[in-house]
Amino acid sequence: MKPDTSGAAYESGARCVPALDVHCSASELAAEPVAGPGLRRLLTAQEIADFFGVSRAWVLAHANGNRRPRLPRVKLGKVVRFEVEAVKRFLQECAR
Repeated sequence: MKPDTSGAAYESGARCVPALDVHCSASELAAEPVAGPGLRRLLTAQEIADFFGVSRAWVLAHANGNRRPRLPRVKLGKVVRFEVEAVKRFLQECAR
């Protein structure tokens, strides 16, 4: 899928990252089903880092439980991915 470059948030050379606005719907965050109904695209550590404005190492340290607060993750062997809904809940809990 080609990234949408028409939005105002897109900057030349910047990577297209889905918006994680806690008020938007899950369909806006992960518009493509991966394998079938109910399954959504998982975000990478780099996508989370770009959105949070932190390093990839920060994201992985919090996902691995080495730092607090613990960022919820999905571990697929050595690969770590993040569910959009879990990241939205994480942001809401940290904002309190």
